[in-house]
Amino acid sequence: MAEPPPGGYPLAVARPESTLEALRAAARLTRLELSRAQEQRLVGDFQAFLTAFEALARAEVAGLEPYLPSEEFACELRADEPLPSPPPDLFLERAPRVEKGCYRLPKGNP
Repeated sequence: MAEPPPGGYPLAVARPESTLEALRAAARLTRLELSRAQEQRLVGDFQAFLTAFEALARAEVAGLEPYLPSEEFACELRADEPLPSPPPDLFLERAPRVEKGCYRLPKGNP
């Protein structure tokens, strides 16, 4: 793995022993269940992301002005007008689980 950024890692972030361990930790945090085959497919890409973020953390930015795009690049926005909502049954038929006419979601963190 690449060297840690100057000053090390924030105290709240424990440095994983391996990229696979880091991938598994990220999967746990995002509540993804990855098979061993999926882990093996993703570990290389995940290492590339970690390497890119480590390079960004080492970038010297002291003295740089913040990037503020000029108005010439501003997007033209459409009028904010209410539109009719699709029928609720359209959404409920695509829900993974429905209970009493509502989406049934897994219990979240307290």
